[in-house]
Order: sequence, then structure tokens, then C-alpha cells
Amino acid sequence: SGFIPSSVASVCIEGCDTDISIMQFTDKLFIVVSQYKKLGTLVLVTKDVANCDNTQKLVYTTKVLFGNDEAEVHAAAKHVAMTIKTSKTVLLSLALKKFSPTIVRSIAAAVASELGTFNSPVHQNPCNT
Repeated sequence: SGFIPSSVASVCIEGCDTDISIMQFTDKLFIVVSQYKKLGTLVLVTKDVANCDNTQKLVYTTKVLFGNDEAEVHAAAKHVAMTIKTSKTVLLSLALKKFSPTIVRSIAAAVASELGTFNSPVHQNPCNT
């Protein structure tokens, strides 16, 4: 008890060192993606279901809690949430040198890959060393 599953990685995206840190709480994922070694714009991403034409579609709502409230931040946050496919609310910190579709896709893939490490034994039982 008291152990918060977490994961930290550093990846190179478009020639830029990018740090990824993920903490899994009961109802939220806290994800930090930084190319500046510090927190960036903080975005809350929630998932809702919209009923359209007798079908249900996932809708992601983003809200900037702190930092730059810009369209590219919202788009990047939604793309990360859509890629990782979590049922939890996502709290995402983004500190990127630049935004581009290629960079955002690479970041989303890296975050999804890092989330996959949570199934490893080290995250299931912190006493195994």
C-alpha cells in the first residue's frame, strides 16, 4: 500500500531528448512529456461517449489547467489520450520545443509503449527486486 506505479523513460524524438514520466493513480493517469527537464502546460483530458445516429462515439474533452491554452496543445493532448486508450482521466503535462503532427504521433506512441511496461512484474509487486 502507498506504492504509486510509475515509469520514467527518455527517448529521442526528431533529434530532441524527450523525457516521459507516467504515474498511475486509481482514477487518473499523470503523464509528463518534457523536452525542457521541467513541467509544461497542464491539460486535463476526460473521455465521454456521444450518442450519434444510434452509434456511440468517444469524445475527448480537454481543459488547460495551467500554461498555454493553444489549439496545438489541445490537439496533442487529445491525440495522446486517443492513442493510449485508457478509461482513466488523463492529466498531461506537455513541455515541447515545437509541435508538429510527426512529433505528436511519436510522443503518443512513446507514451503508449511506456504504459505497456506497467504489466511487467516490477510494477505488479514493488517488493520484487
